[in-house]
Amino acid sequence: MFKVTSIRPDGSLIPPSSVGNNKTRLDPAEKVFLEVNRWQNPALEGGHDIYDGTRLPPDRVLIPLTRPDDRIGRPCPRCDPAKVVAIVETDSPD
Repeated sequence: MFKVTSIRPDGSLIPPSSVGNNKTRLDPAEKVFLEVNRWQNPALEGGHDIYDGTRLPPDRVLIPLTRPDDRIGRPCPRCDPAKVVAIVETDSPD
């Protein structure tokens, strides 16, 4: 189950206050259950920086952040809508 605050029509998932390792688990998943939590603040949209360019040693390189306002990833992960098998709505606090 992946927690989100909302789902865009293009399959982008607006993360809640914490993303955790959702991106890592979302890509290889064959089936996805989404929990849309309306309790989370919609202003969270755009507040994340999800980077998937890391590699394992010895191929790891420096992450290209040089200023506090730099972004290196995307504000939200995408999910192929064909993978979504259920959407559960809630408004409970974490």
